[in-house]
Amino acid sequence: TIDTKIKSKVEQIIKDFRADIVFTPFLTDDHQDHQNINKLFLDFKIKRNIKVWCYQIYSQLKGNYYVNITDCHKQKRRMIKFYKSEMRIRNWESFIMSLNVIHSRYMPRSPEVRFAEMYFIFDIKFYKKLCNKFFKG
Repeated sequence: TIDTKIKSKVEQIIKDFRADIVFTPFLTDDHQDHQNINKLFLDFKIKRNIKVWCYQIYSQLKGNYYVNITDCHKQKRRMIKFYKSEMRIRNWESFIMSLNVIHSRYMPRSPEVRFAEMYFIFDIKFYKKLCNKFFKG
């Protein structure tokens, strides 16, 4: 379960920054931390129209938006390696970058597109309903 103070703090940060976009792992990722982050959306009282950009960690679904990351894929590889404890368990660099290669398939065909990041983009009202359905049945 998620502490009420954390829920309030996250919601307050979104309000204070007047965020138009919130990034989160997609709700079907089975990592407990990723699911807990998404459970925050269940009780959000935010009235503004915010877009929720869900990125893929484990889920194997086709998204509704793709971004060419070919120009920065080396930087992403370096950043992944900062998760030293996780890298001891599994080669996340290979896993995630392989997904980015697969995602490039959904971009316009071009030699300039070798890696792509996949997102599901929803408005917050719809995403709250989706989270409710997923977590509460």
